Amino acid sequence: MSQTLALQHRTREFAGRASVQKTAMAVFGLRVDTMRAALKQGAEQGLGARRQPAGTKAAVGARIAAFQGGAG
Repeated sequence: MSQTLALQHRTREFAGRASVQKTAMAVFGLRVDTMRAALKQGAEQGLGARRQPAGTKAAVGARIAAFQGGAG
């Protein structure tokens, strides 16, 4: 739970001045190819890359983290 709250805090910091891709890369330190694959997977699941409420961004971030864990 605290991990989710930290993610929400970080996404709020970046949301106003960076794309979702840059935000996730900054938060998770992802490589670009991993990030693109995760965003593509998210798009297929109906998650848009446009600005969203922080809670939704946290959900996207959790999916990206799960994807990174599965790929690694």
